[in-house]
Amino acid sequence: MKSLKELKNFLEDESFDLEHEAAMVQSRILSPIIAAIEDNDIKQRDLAEATGLTQPFISALLNVRKKLSMEHIALFQKALGIILQAPDTLPLEEHQSKFYSEKEYEIEPERESFKPTPQHHLREIKANSSTALSKSGTTSD
Repeated sequence: MKSLKELKNFLEDESFDLEHEAAMVQSRILSPIIAAIEDNDIKQRDLAEATGLTQPFISALLNVRKKLSMEHIALFQKALGIILQAPDTLPLEEHQSKFYSEKEYEIEPERESFKPTPQHHLREIKANSSTALSKSGTTSD
């Protein structure tokens, strides 16, 4: 665990983009919600009716253009009949090597590193989930 001083230094590091990191966390939280929506062929307008949120607002949440709240998560869980479980954690280095290997992505020369978008991350999680399901012999059909 990081000391308070290490954490403060980390957050003050100019290369740390809090807004981007928050969007990435939101995309990981949304991943199972989006999977439930797609697996059950639920339309956003039906989800809007079930949650009391507007369809454009749901679209903005799912595409990480609006910030997700605990209340939104609770509404999605109730409407979809699901319960989100506590997520697994990975050390930063393991996460980056698992999801962002240089072999997989072409890094632009003027950029120091690949900076994925939340939508990119959702596609990666969905692809990895599908691979895991097919290896276990389980399908979502």
